[in-house]
Amino acid sequence: MTRSPTGRKVFITNLGYHDFSKATRYGDVVGVTIGTLNLTDIEALTETISEKLKGMTLSDYLLITGNPVVVHLCTDYLLRVRSFPIIRILYYSAVWNEYVELGKEDLVAQEAQDND
Repeated sequence: MTRSPTGRKVFITNLGYHDFSKATRYGDVVGVTIGTLNLTDIEALTETISEKLKGMTLSDYLLITGNPVVVHLCTDYLLRVRSFPIIRILYYSAVWNEYVELGKEDLVAQEAQDND
């Protein structure tokens, strides 16, 4: 896969039935899991997650969406197994109608104000 101009990827915890096109401004979209999941087989789910996230770098993003168990398994893998000191997390803000990096909400507000 070719990297986006940002050189980053956006790993989406569950690439379900939403439009994630707005997330592409942060990088190439990669689904960690897709659609409806079997949460009774945590071992298989953990294996799928670790396989997808092994290519994630510190400059990439984790877009949190979907089942909280999957979000937990993704963050646990990155923090505990991969020993990431920090995870760049994106979430959808209904206020801004945009994906926002956790902790950078003030930058989005300033950008919106500048565009007025």
